[in-house]
Amino acid sequence: MPAGLLAALVLLTGCATTSPIATREALNQHVVRSDSYYQRYATSRLEDRVYPATQELIDYLLKDNAAEGFPNKPESAALAPEVVADIHAAIVGLPPAIQAMITAKVAGIFVVKDLGGSAYTDIVYSSDAARKPLKGVVILDISALNRKANEWLTWKESSPFKPEAPYSLQARLEQPDLDTRSSAIQFILLHEFAHALSIGENATPLWGLNPTEVADPAKFPFFSQSWQVQLPVAPASRGKYVSRFDKQMPLRAKVLYYLPLKTTLLAGQSVEIYEKLAQTNFLTLYGATNPFDDFAEAFATYVHGVLLKRPYRITITKAGKTLLTFTPCWNDRRCRSKREALERFIARAAR
Repeated sequence: MPAGLLAALVLLTGCATTSPIATREALNQHVVRSDSYYQRYATSRLEDRVYPATQELIDYLLKDNAAEGFPNKPESAALAPEVVADIHAAIVGLPPAIQAMITAKVAGIFVVKDLGGSAYTDIVYSSDAARKPLKGVVILDISALNRKANEWLTWKESSPFKPEAPYSLQARLEQPDLDTRSSAIQFILLHEFAHALSIGENATPLWGLNPTEVADPAKFPFFSQSWQVQLPVAPASRGKYVSRFDKQMPLRAKVLYYLPLKTTLLAGQSVEIYEKLAQTNFLTLYGATNPFDDFAEAFATYVHGVLLKRPYRITITKAGKTLLTFTPCWNDRRCRSKREALERFIARAAR
């Protein structure tokens, strides 16, 4: 998930202390948001750009969490050899063309603990006065990397709902022989890599912008399939992105991931939500929460399911009886235009 929307998210070891709340403008000028900061990590292979959090990154994450109202206090995490091996395997297991396009857009992958979600991506700008958005930096929370693939996806997709017997949600991300922690990490990374790929491109508007600054949403072919800009009533207020499906999916706005204390939806309501979701062109429920995770989930499920031919399935049961099964709509007519937009984006990125 991108910065400023932390409900799921980026690096030589340092001791961190609690930081005062910083303004968004000050955070955008932080040293870790500059491309020059990552030159010491530049290598030819993406899988070699994996490090514990630096003191500067921890400082930034503490301030960012405070600014966004999240109670978590990230700290640097030592990298055990088996974790490094799993991250390495997750990256090298991707199709070569996908690896190549990602390598150009990711400054590094850094590991923390107590981030507040699975992973997070933020924008890295050019070091000159132009401050051009160039690439992304990816943060992984080692606290969330202790689950195998199916357990991790079940945990994540259950998080918007308060437990309610006898309802249960189970997710399948891998077949039993590939149900490993490395497979979970691969899907998490695919989602974050998609955020990095979108920076400076035309998939979605740049996150952090006031939606009123998006003059022509049609310039973003993927975004405009599912989202539109709602202008504010008061001139000084921020606009917002609204789904084109909100009338038919009225509970969408109540879906909150990784925020158990704020979640109001009950497990029994997951049936209605997924029934409505299956009438939209969103690939996952997480993708329906905002335009940026919409693109990231689409990219992740496309590479995972279409290119690598791996499963992605959500099953909701009541007292052991299956009520609903949901899979991404890549082969359905309602998602054809969205698939075409994503495939055009991938083809351009691969050049």
